[in-house]
Amino acid sequence: MKSSADVLTLIAQRAQLVQQLSNEDVSTRSLTQILPASRSTVTRSLNKLEAKGLVQRSGNDYELTHYGRFVYQTYQQVIDRYDTLTAAKPLLHHLPESVAIPRDVFDDATVIRPKPPIPDDPRTQFANRVRQSEKIIGTAKIVDHRLVELFHDQLTTHDFQLSLLIDKQVAEYFRHTYVNIFRTMLEIDHCTLWSAKQMPPFSLVIIDCSELWLGVYNEHGQSQGFLQTESSEAVEWAEQYLQQLTEQATSVDQQDAIAKAKRKQ
Repeated sequence: MKSSADVLTLIAQRAQLVQQLSNEDVSTRSLTQILPASRSTVTRSLNKLEAKGLVQRSGNDYELTHYGRFVYQTYQQVIDRYDTLTAAKPLLHHLPESVAIPRDVFDDATVIRPKPPIPDDPRTQFANRVRQSEKIIGTAKIVDHRLVELFHDQLTTHDFQLSLLIDKQVAEYFRHTYVNIFRTMLEIDHCTLWSAKQMPPFSLVIIDCSELWLGVYNEHGQSQGFLQTESSEAVEWAEQYLQQLTEQATSVDQQDAIAKAKRKQ
């Protein structure tokens, strides 16, 4: 374990140098010209990397060994994941500690957050992706006027499938505020609205069975941004999570039928 930690530390300390070697074979003199270090410093670094089996001499140049190349690629993957986590930190701040989100959600994820010049950017990017999609299953934590109209437009003008899980309060607001849209959506075969007693403190949307958008909100219900990923593990987790929620939910048209039957009694 200590040996592995030593190699990781060595790679981290000499990341700039190793990056140059990952692109091509380079001489000590060339490295001195490229890097902000003296020739003696570069030579000592190369000797340490060589001693660990990470680099080797090739004539007058140095090159990464197979081991060195794989170690550097693994190191870069770790750094990329830490960068994603750092970018997602403001979003994670709004999620309760009790929420169990697997790390797979963050693998190769893109963090989309509001920016001062364009605070509506996350919602705009999500809407643009919806326009390009053919199938969406997910949850809606809040009622967004633009998305309501977008979903309705996609359903009535495109070959588009929608299965949306909303909580009871949102369903009632939707029913009374968007009367015509609500009625039309219920009449479309490839649209299913589910009403749930409990909803997660985030939104999950799976697009075309291959892409996950996880939306995060603050305590006032204001969107803080999205995590977007095409990780198959993340999509699979979201599918299972949505399945569990749906099993405990009631379809809105079934709920309407029950309410009408009660009124007749």
